[in-house]
Amino acid sequence: MEVSVPPFEGPTLLQALHLNEGPAIPADHLLLEPGQARATLLLRPGPYFLRLETTRGIEPAFGMVTV
Repeated sequence: MEVSVPPFEGPTLLQALHLNEGPAIPADHLLLEPGQARATLLLRPGPYFLRLETTRGIEPAFGMVTV
């Protein structure tokens, strides 16, 4: 599934977490390149929330997707 990524600075990890399982273990994650605005995640069917992990720590969730 392709998703839009909000602007970020520095090394950043995009994480998709299953909505029904809480924020424990990402269902998929991807290291983003500087300036990257879109990313493709491999997800099983279901609802997910998306967040970024930066050098400052974990940012609040920025979106939800359903596969």
